[in-house]
Amino acid sequence: MKIILFFLFLMTTFNAFSQKKHDAQWVLGQDGEINMNFNMESVDITLENKVDSFSMSSSNISMCDSLGNLLFYSNGCEIRNKLDQIMVNGDKIQTGFLEDFYCSTAVFESPISQGLLALPMPGDAKKYYLFYQDLDEVTYPGIPTTLDPKRLYYSIVDMDLQNGLGEVTTKSSVVIEDTLALGRGQLTSVKHANGKDWWIITPKALTNCYYRILLNTDGLSASELICSGEEWDSFHGIGQAVFSPDGTKYARFNPWNGLHIFDFDRCKGELSNPIAIDFSDDPFGAAGLSISPNSRFLYAAARTKLYQIDLGATNVPQSRILIDTLNLINTPPFSAVFYLSQLAPDGKIYIAGTSSHLFFHVINEPDKLGAACDFKQQEIEIPALNFASIPNFPNFRLGAQVEECNPTVSTDELLKDESPNVSIFPNPSAQNVFIKAINTEFVNSNYILFDVNGIELYEGKLSHSTEEIQGLNSGVYFLHIQNKNHSFVEKIIIQND
Repeated sequence: MKIILFFLFLMTTFNAFSQKKHDAQWVLGQDGEINMNFNMESVDITLENKVDSFSMSSSNISMCDSLGNLLFYSNGCEIRNKLDQIMVNGDKIQTGFLEDFYCSTAVFESPISQGLLALPMPGDAKKYYLFYQDLDEVTYPGIPTTLDPKRLYYSIVDMDLQNGLGEVTTKSSVVIEDTLALGRGQLTSVKHANGKDWWIITPKALTNCYYRILLNTDGLSASELICSGEEWDSFHGIGQAVFSPDGTKYARFNPWNGLHIFDFDRCKGELSNPIAIDFSDDPFGAAGLSISPNSRFLYAAARTKLYQIDLGATNVPQSRILIDTLNLINTPPFSAVFYLSQLAPDGKIYIAGTSSHLFFHVINEPDKLGAACDFKQQEIEIPALNFASIPNFPNFRLGAQVEECNPTVSTDELLKDESPNVSIFPNPSAQNVFIKAINTEFVNSNYILFDVNGIELYEGKLSHSTEEIQGLNSGVYFLHIQNKNHSFVEKIIIQND
């Protein structure tokens, strides 16, 4: 039991520095020409020579592989590969009103600011899900007809096809058909407590309810409504929703309904303990949201003001601090107000604006209280115009919880019952180790080999054939084996001194 708990601890801490760099490159800009590369020691910002006009002014997502190599990006109308080519079957991913009046006109993009989300497919490193919302005419009693999301779609990208340039194999499948968040967007995701699967959350309009979907190795579960906190009213206002990096908090913010904060259960996918913070005395037309890497400080961007809120305070609403007020005096044209925010791989928070701008604001030390967070207006200059656009990323590096979701079944019982189904020999070994599946049920199970520091060394799939792991130095290793029904860990000892 101690070995298993130690391994789970390693899995949790390891993700802080693992190579899950799916968010390492940001593609953005009014012409989709800006690349922000976080693979370097400091962010490298370049202006790319695109083949044709490709606007990413509102909807924006890019996806890298786990090593940080750019794979594809999207503006909510089409999916492009790393060569800026429309991916095979990646055109016209929208339908209906949004396709006819946005994607197929001079706009050429979706206007939904947080209406795109890309996630790696659990159990398959070469496939990715792309989720996106549409727009349609919506009429509510007593409210004029508006344009708001009525459907959530998904497409699947297979990067094993087209010589590694990718192909869309499933396209525009409906996940949810219902009235979604007024003001558009607020599509978010967080890792399940097992560190592998994903929870996807999107609000339902004019309620206190949220659609919850689980993405795992079996695909997508049926959407379910979970309800908590205060109802949201009919007043529109563009806002943002985020999870804390540790996955324990969910927050949602817009100008008229204010800031709503919940505890989130990563095992059950449930919201609880709602906190509402009113901003009615501070009117603004657009809002952004982000949370510090240590998950303690929330930053609410209210167009001309930036606030910090301490999520660990005894009285969270009273912890609100004004960090700064927008200063556009004697500044160059095309300067950004405070709007959408995104925590970057470098641990800083970048803030974009609502109109054309040539700068990002930056919170350099977001884990620190008050002015020590080192917020700088117009800190990063960008080489082309950006408009209301920043990628929408979850925390790809979040690992498994140490506590099990089902404490009635111990990891000792899993190890005792299941380990005879996989052969690992010799163990201890002088250097090389052989593994194979004995039981047919374990064929094609995923395995990952970690050292005692939590560093991933090998990964693959089991088969009835014997597979050799070579070149191991003296020490203790952990082999994590998992399929949709089973998960257990084997300890391996190498003695070659």
